[in-house]
Amino acid sequence: METKTMPQEKLEIAEQTKQREFIETKLEFIHKELERLKNGDIDPLHPNNVHRVNPEIQSVEKDLLQLNKANEHIVNMFPSIKEYPCSNNALERVLALELELAQALQTKENQNVQLQSSFLKQHSNDDAIFQSFRDINELIKDMLEIKGRYTTVEAELKEMHNRYSDLSLQFAEVEGERQKLIMMLKNRTPRKQRSPPSLTNSPGR
Repeated sequence: METKTMPQEKLEIAEQTKQREFIETKLEFIHKELERLKNGDIDPLHPNNVHRVNPEIQSVEKDLLQLNKANEHIVNMFPSIKEYPCSNNALERVLALELELAQALQTKENQNVQLQSSFLKQHSNDDAIFQSFRDINELIKDMLEIKGRYTTVEAELKEMHNRYSDLSLQFAEVEGERQKLIMMLKNRTPRKQRSPPSLTNSPGR
């Protein structure tokens, strides 16, 4: 059995490492895109078009930065993410939506630019963009709730283990006292029973 367990553990570690690198690469790309949009020095579709970031765009970008911090928290809990089958797809959706939202912010400032994005094809107004922000927050909240439930179960198991350990110690103490009592009873010298007095016939008068 041990020869089968070790390769399985190595495969799981390799798979976790591969998925973590994939997510970190996506996050790094998103951070670069956000910097490019913030600085306005590079436009992926029109390199010579420098857009001006107005206060409304800046406030939305603050929301994006908050979402990035939430994503960093998700990456920190990644070692256990394989235990939640739906989390990986949800995380990929969060990353994809954030990238498309960054593109949407740029398009809002440059109305003539047509980005080839499935998000922009389906949603072309500000309400849809902010609805997507709410969708992303819901996804992050769901993943944090899943992790919270897992943490709660883990805490309950630890508490049960501690109670079991305490009961085991108490049982061991009681059993030790019982064994001592048995040994004391065995070592006690039994009392000598008195022989009944012999009945002698008195001489007849």
